[in-house]
Order: sequence, then structure tokens, then C-alpha cells
Amino acid sequence: MVQGARIAAWQPPIPGLREVLHAHFPDHAYPMHTHDCWTLLIVDEGVVQYDLDRHQHGAMPSQVTLLPPNVPHDGRSMRPEGFRKRVLYLDPALLRAVPGGAREDDLTSTGLAAQETDLTGAAVDNPGLTDPVLRQRIHQLHEVLAWRTEDLEAQSRLLLILERLTKHLRRGQTGRVSATTETGTQGRTGAQGRTGTQGRTGTQGRTGAQGRTGAFGPALVARRDRGVAGQLRELLDARVQPGISLTEAAQVLHSHPTHLVRAFSREYGMPPHLYLTGRRVELARRHLLAGLPAADVAVLAGFYDQSHLTRHFRRMLGVSPARFARAGPESRE
Repeated sequence: MVQGARIAAWQPPIPGLREVLHAHFPDHAYPMHTHDCWTLLIVDEGVVQYDLDRHQHGAMPSQVTLLPPNVPHDGRSMRPEGFRKRVLYLDPALLRAVPGGAREDDLTSTGLAAQETDLTGAAVDNPGLTDPVLRQRIHQLHEVLAWRTEDLEAQSRLLLILERLTKHLRRGQTGRVSATTETGTQGRTGAQGRTGTQGRTGTQGRTGAQGRTGAFGPALVARRDRGVAGQLRELLDARVQPGISLTEAAQVLHSHPTHLVRAFSREYGMPPHLYLTGRRVELARRHLLAGLPAADVAVLAGFYDQSHLTRHFRRMLGVSPARFARAGPESRE
């Protein structure tokens, strides 16, 4: 007999650690969504299949999965019994603040933005990390966090995890090429890179069957407007609770509403309204874990009422806001 979803979610008093989530989903499938933070995931049972930046991946118990901020992804079980996972949601600044995360001469807003983009690119290219030491450290951190009594130990373990994650991301960057050679045959290096014919313009890389141009056609890729899409995302992020109409956004960005929808959907893999809904669910999670009642959370997060919140919350997480709020580390199996 298939049991319902079981979750435990809480906010530990650890700087930069936004949320801890332990979940067992027998049949829940995550719709396409984003997070405004890093998602560090280990699977304890089952296999999770997910699409990240229009590429298909799998998360299994032997791996560590690191999903970057603001990149659309979904998730679903590859097995009928579902999956069990543990997740840490990390502040974006954490992975650029650890030793070796940024050179001293790069500690400017421009340098940090470029660095964050590089880290995101490395994670998109290789979100699944096969590293038994890293996985064991993450498991140990979850064990400590579940007791909620050893904050210093949790902070120490988190720092070691961040250091190792940064090394993985830096290693993923070493094959990056300059703009003058990016379209050549050299491409990225390494087994996971885009070397030779597997470069950006090759026949097996992103232009292949699963690549950007293969999935959407070269004409669509050529018309992608990253500038206005990014500006719209920033606008949505700044207006999560009150929201914004497409007409108003078009006036602010001096663009046609239809073009905004098409540009945003091509760039981020989802329409603006779905992105905003995901942001509101994220905000609702934080308010719920802070102890606010669901009725108040609905208004604070930008939903029309509690039933509106419940509908989208259940669709995103597989449980109601009330059940999510009651779930704490003491309910962990």
C-alpha cells in the first residue's frame, strides 16, 4: 500500500543555511521551478530524474546533486516506490565566500557577479557529483542538524562541505575557453566538457538532440533575448509579494508584453507567471517555518487567500502548507 508524502522542514540557526528539508515522496512530481539559492541534495532511496537547463539528469544515492540558483528544474521518481531525499538550501553568497572562492582583486560587484555566473555554469554542466567523502560529510551534517543542539559542529561541517563543493565547481571551470575560441573545435576540455566535435558548435554538444539548438531549433535560439529576460526576472524578484502585470512590466522595460513572455520562456524554460508562483511558494515556506499561520502567510507571500496558497503549495511540494509547517526535525523517520 502506497503511503502519503512525509516531510520534515526547518530553519536552523546556521548562517547561510536557509532551510533543511527531509522528504519521502511516493508519487510526487515537482513541476518546473527555480530557487533563489543553491540546492544541495542527496537521495537516500530511489532515483530522481530531473531536467536542468533543458538537459536531463538523474540523482541517485551514490551521488551528491548541486543545483544552482535561478536555473529552472523539475523532478520525478524513476521508480514506482518513489524517492527519499535530504536537502540543504544554501545562501548564494556561501559558495563565493569560502577560502579560494574569490581572488582578492575580484572582490568587486562586477567580479562577484562574474564569479557567481561561472559557478552557476559549472553546476549546470555537472550537477551530479560522485564524491563519497562529500556525500558522507553531508549525511553527517544532516544528522547534526536534526538534533538542533550542536550549532558549532554544524557550522564547522558546513564549512568543510562548502570548501569541497567549491573545489568541484572550480575544477568544472578549468576547461572554460575565451570568447575568441569558444566557437572553435577546442571547446571545453575533459570527459564532461565540450571538446572537439562536442564543443558548442559541434555535432554532439549543446547543438545535439538534447542541446539548446536541437531542442528548440537554431532560429529560436538566435532570437533569445537574454537582456530583457534577465531584466524581467529582476523585476519579478523585486515584486514577489505585490506582483506586477505584464502591461506594467512592458512599460518599465520598454518592450511588448508578448515579447517579454517569449523571451523569458526561452531563456528560463518557464513563463513569467510560473516563475513568480515558484518565488511566492519559496517565500511562503520561509514564513511558515518562522511560525506564521497559513492565512497570514498567504497574504504575505502574494497569494489571494489561503486556498490559493494551498493549491500552489501542494502542487509544488506535494503537501499542504499546514502539514509543511507542522513538520520539524522531530518528525523525521
